[in-house]
Amino acid sequence: MNEEIFDRNKFKFTNKKTIKLVENKNDVDKKKEAISFLNKQLRLYNLDIKKLYNNIPEYSARNVLLNIACYVAEDEELIDIVTRRREIPYIKFAKRTGESKKFIEKYKDYLMLYILLIHNNKYKCIQNYLAIVDGREESTDIVVVEHEKNDKITGLVLKKNSRYAIVITHSGEIVRVKHQSSSIGYEVTGREKKGIMYYSRQIVALVLILVIAFSSVYYVYNKPKTTILISGTSTFKLEVNRYSKVIDIASKTTKGKRVISGMTYQYQDIDYVLNELITEIINNKMVPENSEIGIIVSGDRLKNIDFRLMEQTVKDKNTENKTNVKIRINNGGLMK
Repeated sequence: MNEEIFDRNKFKFTNKKTIKLVENKNDVDKKKEAISFLNKQLRLYNLDIKKLYNNIPEYSARNVLLNIACYVAEDEELIDIVTRRREIPYIKFAKRTGESKKFIEKYKDYLMLYILLIHNNKYKCIQNYLAIVDGREESTDIVVVEHEKNDKITGLVLKKNSRYAIVITHSGEIVRVKHQSSSIGYEVTGREKKGIMYYSRQIVALVLILVIAFSSVYYVYNKPKTTILISGTSTFKLEVNRYSKVIDIASKTTKGKRVISGMTYQYQDIDYVLNELITEIINNKMVPENSEIGIIVSGDRLKNIDFRLMEQTVKDKNTENKTNVKIRINNGGLMK
């Protein structure tokens, strides 16, 4: 058991190495071998590298995770639990370090990564790449400023494809950088490639705005402003919105429902729907004995032009069938 009291400020990451070493092929080969082993171990410990670059802890949090990892690596009991179970014992870690279980659980993937890197001497070359100093020293050299979104990032390539490289930086971040000519084991510099998680807040906000806008439009478009009752042998009730579009037609009779079922009316202009409905009423002989079809308008009043197509159709039907169907209109709604 590690008898040393946990110190969350014992070590700190720095921004970058102060000295750039010229590497030979042998150095790169050692890094490639270590990185290959690391990638296998990440899979063995069920660590998804996407989670690492999509959920990068802030600098202060990374320092705390670094110190927990160093503390665990020196504790035989704790490191045995981690390597045997391949998981983080949150409650035990919290109890031994004094850090919150919530914090440890939130950053468990980074903590596991740091534990693996620090505990195993196979990763000596990666350990040397990380810029870690005594955090208790009063020195301006260890102050780290978080990189801005347009800053270029330097890191050691762990994985790559044709569009970007996944690197580990001197300060312990796993980042995707835009770099097409990168090779595993080499250091590269490029701008960060942002993933979907980076834009999640903007996407959520945009979706929320669109939902509100759509809901508002839907409410306005489907709110009836005019009600029309058409009385033949069956009565039909039409609901019309503020844009003179029919949003609903209803009838209580079986024959009336059958007529409606054969029509295309929703969100159609009221003049078109009135004409279609009156045509169906006449064709299905749903005209009262006195040959008078009544139309009553309530709510917003319709325009005279809304009835012209229907009136012309009735006139043509009367001429064609030698009938005398009349339309009585009570357009007593409010003027628009």
